[in-house]
Amino acid sequence: MVQVAAADRDLDRGSAATADAFHLVEIQGDTDVLSTLVPAEGVAALDGLIAARSISAGELISTSDFVSAAAPSEQRAMSIPVDRVHATGGMISDSSSSSGIGASGQYYVTVAVDSLTALRIAAAIDGGSIEIVRSTGATEPTQMVFPEPGPASETDNGDPSAGS
Repeated sequence: MVQVAAADRDLDRGSAATADAFHLVEIQGDTDVLSTLVPAEGVAALDGLIAARSISAGELISTSDFVSAAAPSEQRAMSIPVDRVHATGGMISDSSSSSGIGASGQYYVTVAVDSLTALRIAAAIDGGSIEIVRSTGATEPTQMVFPEPGPASETDNGDPSAGS
């Protein structure tokens, strides 16, 4: 008999795990099956991880059911579409296959941003105007500068933060 983790309550996909979300159950099974489940000593490591799928109360917890957060606390993860010509000046190449990631001629960059920046990026994507700049190793900017929004239109209801 081996003790493994089971869900103490329903867990929604995308929710963070807490220590009180699990209980231990004793099961007997094939070594191959048991190796896919979270053992008693692995429960503490689940704290703070994110549910990769919806899990019902009582379900056994698999090692693949939880993943690390995509963005640090208090931030959002956003995937930004990037046309092939803008992906390292068009120098990133795919295999000749017509399927798989990048086959559509578009790539995605995932970034961690605060809520206001997420809204600004979403507006820029919707407006069709966004550029991605890699600044790894660059010195920190001394001031963040965002373009001033244009005149209010009927679509933004006069909100000065719309479209910036």
